[in-house]
Amino acid sequence: LRPENINSLISRFKEESSEIKEMGFKALKMKVGVGPRDDIKLIEAVRDGIGDNFRFMVDANHGYTTHDAVIPAKLPAIK
Repeated sequence: LRPENINSLISRFKEESSEIKEMGFKALKMKVGVGPRDDIKLIEAVRDGIGDNFRFMVDANHGYTTHDAVIPAKLPAIK
């Protein structure tokens, strides 16, 4: 793996999520855990890529404290 800056990841996540939708998938699940601030940017990029009417799940897999988990959980992008 090569390190990427957040702006590069945002662009790639948006493009890849759009491609996944175009392949005919009915939902997308995203693993997070980079950190709440960057994860929020990535979550929003994915939502931009798939649109509002597509099932989208986010899994922190114990990567957050309870306090940190509340921040992205309140995003309109994952509701």
